Amino acid sequence: QVGVYTLRIAPAAGVAASAPAAAGKGVLLVYNESPLQIETHLTTYALEVGSPVGLMTRVTESAAASDAVQSPPLRGHVEHAKLVVIAPDGTERDYPMHDDGAHADLAADDGVFGAQFVPRAPGNYIWYAQLDGTTAAGVRFQRTTEHLVRIASLDAELSGRAKLSTRRARLVASIGLELANDAATAASAGQLRLHAYAELWTTAGAPVAWASAECAVRDGAVELSWDARWLRAVDLDADADADSRYELRHVYISELTGFVPLSQAARMPLHGGAARATARHAAHLLRAAATRPDDEMHFGEAPAHIAARVAAPAAAAAGDGTLVLVHGYCSTDNPFAATPDAWSGAVETFLDAKASRGNGEFAALVDAFVSERGVGDWAGVGHSQGGIALTHLLCTRWSGLDGTRLRAARYRNGTLVSEPPVLVQSVGTPYQGCSGAGTGASLISLFGYGCGANADLTPSGATTWLASSVSEQCAQHVYYYTTQGLSSNSCSWATNLVLYSPNDGTTELRYADLPGAHNMGNTERQCHTTDMNYPVQTADAVRNAKLNADAARSA
Repeated sequence: QVGVYTLRIAPAAGVAASAPAAAGKGVLLVYNESPLQIETHLTTYALEVGSPVGLMTRVTESAAASDAVQSPPLRGHVEHAKLVVIAPDGTERDYPMHDDGAHADLAADDGVFGAQFVPRAPGNYIWYAQLDGTTAAGVRFQRTTEHLVRIASLDAELSGRAKLSTRRARLVASIGLELANDAATAASAGQLRLHAYAELWTTAGAPVAWASAECAVRDGAVELSWDARWLRAVDLDADADADSRYELRHVYISELTGFVPLSQAARMPLHGGAARATARHAAHLLRAAATRPDDEMHFGEAPAHIAARVAAPAAAAAGDGTLVLVHGYCSTDNPFAATPDAWSGAVETFLDAKASRGNGEFAALVDAFVSERGVGDWAGVGHSQGGIALTHLLCTRWSGLDGTRLRAARYRNGTLVSEPPVLVQSVGTPYQGCSGAGTGASLISLFGYGCGANADLTPSGATTWLASSVSEQCAQHVYYYTTQGLSSNSCSWATNLVLYSPNDGTTELRYADLPGAHNMGNTERQCHTTDMNYPVQTADAVRNAKLNADAARSA
């Protein structure tokens, strides 16, 4: 029934009321079955200090709402709309949202509202849109939606200068940067790493290949490279005159925390002796490429220390063949410790207790850990975000995972022709994000779960991570398992308040898929952590023994 309700809360009989200073926290949840829904998305992914950013939102009315079918917005029924912004320092400000075609809201009077503002400081922001109105039936409504958004903290821009050279059988682009403030300081100390993406084209409009990598900034530039064998699909005979050159298109750099784009360019000219796109030059490179390993077309050239181990397996390091167990977000201990008999051989356990890390930072910590432990070539098993960290490491950095891959895999013309080695396995990993990782984390934390919001683990953050970091060629080496509670009895009523069902108390099945990877099946009546309504998923001795047996161990 429509109307204004008043709820009074009083202590149960015999329970003394808490003094104000000792007041506890509580949650009031109200559900209804209204077909009115709010849909919101960012107006831009150029999330930088000093640049306009904001939200675009609309209210729809559909009794049969579907992810696959988008309902039209309500037109003429929203009476008030505002964007509320909570800055990293906790200050709050409202901005009116408009449907006039002039505020990042598409066309005027189309039912889509927009608002933008200019952030003055980097960090994590909470934005929410609030729309109030009356339906055609005279029913008053209010709808809100919240987003956890990271504004970039690094001052780095593409300079517009790029040079193309050759190194063995590869075309190598050095992409110039302009750095200031903390970015310049980190680069001077050799500690700045960025994600970079670019496509190699000819100026005649022929695409060659794309490249995406986590890059160390050296001498004010990042470096991307392409295997010359990608030139086999390009008709360079028609481009052999002196004016035909290579160029970069759709170039961008981004932070490793949140993968926030820092700078982008639609096209960038290339200079240097290798920039001329001629058939003669391509033929020379292709002759050199014929002797190179086939996997380099997709993964690049292995660093010398990894290539040496692969070329001389008899002299492999003592740490080769190790299995590395990696916990997830906010874990306090090794989640696989409950089944010690399931693990055999050399096993190392990574621990970064009670931490909330971005995917890139998490992966770097795992990489540093295995190096410190003297581990050579290895495979990994991750729980929750641990699976994401291992996947990120495999897809963006050279590590002992690649040593195992190179020993176990067989390629032809850049394509894997053997069974994909099992390099990364995971249980309960939200590869496409988690509804409870954003502003919902504040609610979940009331019940003792989690370490607060994590932008990389939100659905929008995960989308950016996947697009920036994970290729099909990399994902084929990842094998993942999921679990869930039952529809009649969820893993946790507290986390179920903000999660889509079915879920395991943290990871929702709708967000658990990793495109290109191997789905190893779903198990009911197992939950993400202890103290939920079913046994914890990492204590499944049968599955853990299979994880141990299936892992590719190169020793």
